[in-house]
Amino acid sequence: GGSGNDNAQSQCPFHNTQANNNDDNNQYDSAKRETLEAYENVGKTASLRGNSLRARAIMSRLGYTPDDLSYLGDDDLYNFQGVANPHLVAKIRKGERVLDVGSGLGIDSFLALRDCCGDVVADANAGDENVATDGALVVGVDLAESEVKHATKRGIERG
Repeated sequence: GGSGNDNAQSQCPFHNTQANNNDDNNQYDSAKRETLEAYENVGKTASLRGNSLRARAIMSRLGYTPDDLSYLGDDDLYNFQGVANPHLVAKIRKGERVLDVGSGLGIDSFLALRDCCGDVVADANAGDENVATDGALVVGVDLAESEVKHATKRGIERG
């Protein structure tokens, strides 16, 4: 018995503990654990205010625009952890669905939501042309549960 996922998980090095008994896999597991711990620590300390001026300078060098930085605001900028700007190549359009893999603290997910118009809240009866396009959606996923929790909290606070 069992589900179809049982076979897939037994072949996956993340889930297959029997295959992880040699030295190469033990080193791999050690690196995976260290990476997870580092990112969990980022999420656990995300409520501590960092240097938003430094974050703005780094993000500007990575190609984030003044509009991007203004949209995000200091409450989300001060703990910027990114190393690149996916928006330079993604060119997200209204109505698109976005999967942000390795979403971290949510900064790029928030910008993606803005770009696909998924964050527009308006009274449809008012005839506002900025009402979110049907189907617009952003989903962020990350290895570190603490980062996901922080990003979710910030997303709720952002409205």
